[in-house]
Amino acid sequence: MLQSFRFNSVDFILTRSLVSLNRILNIWKLFLNPKLLLVRFYRYLYLWTTHNSFKEEFQLKSSQKTTELTYASSPVSVSYQLAKILKLNKTHTFLDLGSGYGYMCTDIHLLSGAQTIGIECIEERLLFSQKMTHFLKLNKHCKYIKNDFFKIPLPKVSHIYITCTCFSSETLTKLTQKLNSIEAGTVIITVTRNLSVKNVELCKSFNATFDWGRDMIFIYRKI
Repeated sequence: MLQSFRFNSVDFILTRSLVSLNRILNIWKLFLNPKLLLVRFYRYLYLWTTHNSFKEEFQLKSSQKTTELTYASSPVSVSYQLAKILKLNKTHTFLDLGSGYGYMCTDIHLLSGAQTIGIECIEERLLFSQKMTHFLKLNKHCKYIKNDFFKIPLPKVSHIYITCTCFSSETLTKLTQKLNSIEAGTVIITVTRNLSVKNVELCKSFNATFDWGRDMIFIYRKI
């Protein structure tokens, strides 16, 4: 009986150790990806010289007054989680509504091979996205549109990502109405706020770490 317990304990410890080692290796592969490292370098070089995005992220972190246009980037760890959970691949097209400086779009493509589209209404952010994409020679895979996504028809895509952290109740209502018309089978990912869109099912929700702290991610599928 005691011997059996010891074997079971050793087996459990070995199994957990292998799982932990596998996670560590995945993290190293993630952060040592040359193109992802290049994205990080280009990003922080830009932020250091402009300070604009630092100010926006500080506002969100410190709970200072924010607007619906306040922007804080999603870290590569969130992109990695989404790419893995959603099983993204080259056949998918990922749309980021309010794509900011294009980090999510770039990361998602580099991690999964999916085509990405970002819609952003602030010109400075859009120009940086385009410069970074050109610098990395990803123009064919990461495209950006300068517009208010409420004012244009949404392109047909497989996945739609929206960070709703600073959205008012009125904006959430407008977003719900906008998403009511998307095609069945489309996957919707929201951050912070859940949605009441017609004919959608909640597939998964989980906590993730963002630059402003822990927050919820909700994954829906249009049916």
